[in-house]
Amino acid sequence: MFRSAVPWFGVALVACSNDAKLAELEARQSELQASVSTTTASIADMRQQLEAMGVIAPEGGKPKGKAGGTSSTGKAKGGKIGHPLPKDDVTATLAFQVQRAGKPPVLPPLPPPERSETACGWKYTVKELQPISDFQLNSNGLGKAGPLRLLSNGTPLAPHAAPADYEGRCGGAFRHAGYLILFSPADDPDATPTQTWSIDLDDRVPMPRGDDGRPMYWVYPGTQLTITTQGAWDPAWGEAELDLVPRVLGTGNWTVTVGGAPLDIPAEKDAPHLHQSIPQDGGPFTLTLASPADGPYLVLETLTLGNAEHAAVLTSEAAFRAAQR
Repeated sequence: MFRSAVPWFGVALVACSNDAKLAELEARQSELQASVSTTTASIADMRQQLEAMGVIAPEGGKPKGKAGGTSSTGKAKGGKIGHPLPKDDVTATLAFQVQRAGKPPVLPPLPPPERSETACGWKYTVKELQPISDFQLNSNGLGKAGPLRLLSNGTPLAPHAAPADYEGRCGGAFRHAGYLILFSPADDPDATPTQTWSIDLDDRVPMPRGDDGRPMYWVYPGTQLTITTQGAWDPAWGEAELDLVPRVLGTGNWTVTVGGAPLDIPAEKDAPHLHQSIPQDGGPFTLTLASPADGPYLVLETLTLGNAEHAAVLTSEAAFRAAQR
């Protein structure tokens, strides 16, 4: 007969007076939390893939279908998303160039690594960077687009890893899962505490997305992206409209300028589509997105320039999916 009912997980540890037993239970609780984070991230990955295939509906919406929820003219079903699938794709003609300038933020120092109860697994807890984690981005439909890098003695580990690569074997890989960085070294796991570990931000423009290689354009705090066209818009193509969807991660001010003129930004944290008609003078097009040192992170979800008949596409999920077929 039980004399009392005492929950064992994370509470009522008063019953354990032995310090070693207490430490063991606390370690077990930490491992279970890490396992939950990993499982949740994997479920989010599977959901995103099924949504992209049109097998299940996005949360709060209808299935996107294989074409990404767009008609043949590139107009969204139920809302405008620019012109990612124009009849005449003039992307090569306009020839976008994208450059990043400025100094990315200094990331927080890593705490001591924590061992997990797996063959090779270790983890760091870094809550400040949760908004740009693979888990957070994937949950918002952006895929494994986290820009964080984890380096061992100056050498980056393989990012966006599956659990088998950072738990089951010493694959020299990691996963940014929420507030956890789950990783394994490429050699002796017991030597991890003696190595020099650091984190920074991927400096590639664009950065390939982890799950499928889609080009992702990041604006880090303290930096700006300048997007210019080398070719000219032909007035015979008709009116050109910029459609921009920057996803805002974090808080703070940020700015958008088109040809040197500021573009109005809605007050919402995650801005909706920003539209701007472009003069038909045939001249080059310049767009700048900037975030101050205390501003948010931004990643471009969509950027198209043109109309349903003629358009250039810098980045778009629908255009990327169409190109993969």
